[in-house]
Amino acid sequence: MRLIDADAMCADLATVDPRYKAMIEWGVRVTEAQPTVDAVEVVRCKDCIHRMKNGMCEFKDYSVVAQDDNDFCSWGERREDDSK
Repeated sequence: MRLIDADAMCADLATVDPRYKAMIEWGVRVTEAQPTVDAVEVVRCKDCIHRMKNGMCEFKDYSVVAQDDNDFCSWGERREDDSK
């Protein structure tokens, strides 16, 4: 499965050659009829404000080693700048 921005896709379809109008309208109807997923964006350890230079994660009263830059947890908060 792959998550996409279906609204953006439908907007892109509107810019296609008008000769294909019927096919585009069909594509938009099919896309809009698809079920949606309940997805939540996560903050990866590499982008988190709690990640320290030594690879540890410091949140509240305990520290845990970040196993991988792509790990994430329920406390992740995106860092605004490039400082680590």
